[in-house]
Amino acid sequence: QYFAQRRYQEAFQAYDAARASERAGTRILAGAGQVQTLMRMSLFSEAARMGGVVASRDPEHPLALAVHGDALWAAGMFDEAERRYDEALARDAELPLGLHGKGRALAARRQFDEALPLLRRAIDRDDRQAAFHYTLAGVYEDQFNYRDATRALDRY
Repeated sequence: QYFAQRRYQEAFQAYDAARASERAGTRILAGAGQVQTLMRMSLFSEAARMGGVVASRDPEHPLALAVHGDALWAAGMFDEAERRYDEALARDAELPLGLHGKGRALAARRQFDEALPLLRRAIDRDDRQAAFHYTLAGVYEDQFNYRDATRALDRY
């Protein structure tokens, strides 16, 4: 609720309380919320640090690894981020956040043919993430395929 209202300090504190949970899923989602909050506040180095905390607490959980990957990506640590996405996908080949991250990394290297299927799979598994649609549209735009770029954004 706080995050949606752009009350980021309160959101961060609420997520911090939830990170104390004994349930891995709850603590990882709370950590992901903290990472997203830090990124919204343009605190990218802090987001990368927090992503590392999330991943170190649950090092075998694919979502924790992918969250760390997103934080590293936002901090400009692209190679490290891609390694985290690879680790996450090795544990869950259909994890939407991992698929998006790996697809984005491939697209950044202009490996569009490899990126597109990953980005489409990410959207097929979670079509509520605006960033997934935006990344897919960006790849189409880079290929001068404006019709599909428009469709990708319209789907969201």
